[in-house]
Amino acid sequence: LGDLVLRSDCEASNPDCTWTYRNGLFISDRNSSLAINALNGARHGVHLKLHSACESSNPDCTWTKK
Repeated sequence: LGDLVLRSDCEASNPDCTWTYRNGLFISDRNSSLAINALNGARHGVHLKLHSACESSNPDCTWTKK
């Protein structure tokens, strides 16, 4: 697990700052084994982590784009 940190100095050319959305998961462009996970359940104010065991069947790892 690793912390997800939002930064204002990210560039689109930096894969540490970009993500691919696939099957409901936001997957790191730097390391495709990492996806965004809502630690201890998706709810308002939860801390987001990077996790290597996310699957599209896990609701704590899946997101809906609107």
